[in-house]
Amino acid sequence: MMLIMQILVVLGLGLVGYAVFGVFTTGKNPTPPKLKIQDPPMPAEDPGKDQKIQRLQSQVAKLESQLEESKVATAEEKSGLAAIKEKEAEFTVELKRREEWVGKAEAELAKVKTENADLNNKFAAKEKELEEEFSKNVNLTREIREMKAALEAKEMACRLKEDQLQVQKHQVESQLKLINEHAATIAEFSRKEKISEWVPKSEFNQLNEEYTKLEKELEASQERLKNFAIEIAHLRPAIEKKVQPVEAVKLPQALPEEIPPEKSAPEETDPSEANPEETKPNENKAVEENQTVEESKTSQEIIPQPVVPEEAKPEEAVKSEEDQAAEESQANQETIPQTAVPEKVAPEEIAKLEEDKAAEESNIAEDIKIVDENKAPQEITPAENEPEKKIKESPEEK
Repeated sequence: MMLIMQILVVLGLGLVGYAVFGVFTTGKNPTPPKLKIQDPPMPAEDPGKDQKIQRLQSQVAKLESQLEESKVATAEEKSGLAAIKEKEAEFTVELKRREEWVGKAEAELAKVKTENADLNNKFAAKEKELEEEFSKNVNLTREIREMKAALEAKEMACRLKEDQLQVQKHQVESQLKLINEHAATIAEFSRKEKISEWVPKSEFNQLNEEYTKLEKELEASQERLKNFAIEIAHLRPAIEKKVQPVEAVKLPQALPEEIPPEKSAPEETDPSEANPEETKPNENKAVEENQTVEESKTSQEIIPQPVVPEEAKPEEAVKSEEDQAAEESQANQETIPQTAVPEKVAPEEIAKLEEDKAAEESNIAEDIKIVDENKAPQEITPAENEPEKKIKESPEEK
C-alpha cells in the first residue's frame, strides 16, 4: 500500500508540473514576422522596363494578397488571443486550484514521508529482527542437525546396548541353567554325603586327637589301678594278720527290710554319669583317704574282743551283727574277697574302699566304651580323602 501511495503521489506531481508547463508555454502569443516593403527600384532606361513594371505589379498583387491574408490571420489571431486569454484566466484559476491541491498534496506528501520514514525505520527494525530470526533459525537448524546426528549416534548406541542386553540375557539364562544344574549336583552330592559314612578330614583329625587323649588317660588310669592293686595287695596281708576273724552271723529271712541302705546312695549317684575330669580328683582324694585309713589301721593295735554267744547278746548287738553280715554279703556279691572284720574296725571304711574301687572300674569301662566308639571312624581312615576326590572330579567331568 505504501508503495502504491508513493507511486500515485509521484504521478500527481508529474501531472501538476506538466499542466503548469503547458500553461506558461501556451500563454505567450507568437508575433507574426513583419513584411518589409521594398521600395520600387528606380526606373532605368532599359528596354525591359515594361516587363519589370509588370513583374513588380504582379509582386504587389501578391503582396497585397499576402497582406490581406496576414490581416485575416491577425484578426483570427486576435480572436484566438481573446480565447487564449479566457483560457489563461481559466488556467490561472485552475492553477491556483491546483496549487492549493499541490500544497495539500505536499502536506500529505510530507505526512506520507514522515510516515514513510517511520515505516522505513520500522521496516529496518523488522529487517533486523528478520535477520536475527534468520540467524537464529540458521543456528537452530544447525543445532537440530547436530542433535539429529547425536540422536542417531545415541540410537545406534542404544541398539548396540539392546543387542548386548539380549546377548547378556541369553548368557544369564545359560548361566542360570548351569547354576541350577550345579545346584542339583551339589544337592545330590550333599544327599550322598549325608547317606554315606565318609568322615571329613577335620573331624577325623579331631576324633583322632580325642582318641589319643583318651588312650593317654586310659593308660594313666590303668597305671593308677595297678598301683592301687599293688598297695591293696601289700596292705591286705598286714590287715588280715592283725584282724581277728569273726563268725559270720546268719540273718533271718524276715530282717532284710530293716537293713540300712548305706550302699544304695553311692549306687544312685553313679560316678560314671559325672564328667571324667571331675571324677579324677575325687578318685585321687579317695585313694589318699584310703591310704591314710589303712596306715592308721596298721599303726593302731587292734584288740580282739571275746566272742559273745548269740543267746547272751542283747538286741542291739544282734542288730549290729546283722548289719555287719549284710554288708559282708553285699561285698561278696560285688566279687570282693570276704575278710573277717573286728568290731573295732569300722565297716564303712571298707565299704568306701570298695565303692571307690567300683567307681574307678566304672570310669574305666566308660573310657573303654568311648575309645571303642572313637575307633569306628578310625577304621574308615584309609579312604578319608575319597569324597574330596569325588567332589573335585565332579566339575571336571561336567
